[in-house]
Amino acid sequence: MNTELFDLSGQVMWNEIVRSAGGHIFQTFHWANVAEKGGMKPVPIMIDNKAVLMTYVSPFFSARSLGLVWNALTIPRGPVFKDGLFNRQIFLQFLKTIDFHAVQNRAVVCNFFPNRPFEDTETHGNLMNAGFKPVFEAGSFHTQTFVLDCRNSLEELLRAMEKRTRWAIRKAERSGVQIEEKSDYVGVDQFYGLYEKTVPAPLSKEFFKTVIDALASKGLARIFFAKVGTSVVSTAFLLMFGDTMFYVWGGSEKLANRSCPGESLHWKIIQWGKEHGYRFYDFHGALVADAQLYRAEDKTASVSLFKRGFGGTFVRYLAEYRKVYSRIRYKTASTMRRLA
Repeated sequence: MNTELFDLSGQVMWNEIVRSAGGHIFQTFHWANVAEKGGMKPVPIMIDNKAVLMTYVSPFFSARSLGLVWNALTIPRGPVFKDGLFNRQIFLQFLKTIDFHAVQNRAVVCNFFPNRPFEDTETHGNLMNAGFKPVFEAGSFHTQTFVLDCRNSLEELLRAMEKRTRWAIRKAERSGVQIEEKSDYVGVDQFYGLYEKTVPAPLSKEFFKTVIDALASKGLARIFFAKVGTSVVSTAFLLMFGDTMFYVWGGSEKLANRSCPGESLHWKIIQWGKEHGYRFYDFHGALVADAQLYRAEDKTASVSLFKRGFGGTFVRYLAEYRKVYSRIRYKTASTMRRLA
């Protein structure tokens, strides 16, 4: 990490810029510390104390015996502008700086998830002119979300939900579903048991322990559970920053769905967030049918319907963009990765 440019006071200033804009925790130094412990190299870029861009370097292909070490850059939900005041000239400066760091870090590709609304055609044009191309099929789920405004009263929040979601919450109450919260290794073990059954390519348990080590004591990570009797049947791993809760990872036991534990779990999280002063709940991923852009899959579509039921506002960001710096190396590395 570039500690020469970003000592503790610099990191505090950085995080405050992200906070002022309601930016994503992935763009903070809090998350950069997690990423670094997980083997990624954070590359922080700040321009004029007005905007920040946290870029992450990770191995894309490595064959050290052959002298081949190629990396990838990833930019999640950036850049972030102080107080949310977007500046086109600064954005163009970021694009040039990304190219510089790609060369410095032997990157063959950069995957960029811009923190800009889907309707921002000017930024789309700037990215295209800089050599970035949209990759809809790879990033659609993670470039859309539902965001719930938790400032409304509980009665208003319930009325805004879809009928089926309100019904499921009442059924869960009748079924005796209980909600717990933990932020320790025991919680990670319980969470992981459901999580690894639910997602097709689960992250490691050690990664989640790293997240808890780095963030839980700061109040930036929490794990919630729904229980039927003594069995944990649904779980949600949340990250928090500023005034927003992010539902990033989850898992569930399908056999327990008749008790509607998922609806009860997230309703309790919403209430917990209100009690602790959070304004927004970001469900962090959705898939809305759009034949021209996205290829719907039954699993993600059902997850999206579940999230939509809570009555949040649908938010669509610009797509994932990809810039390949060496097409030959990129194709070679991609082929080798598939074979491996």
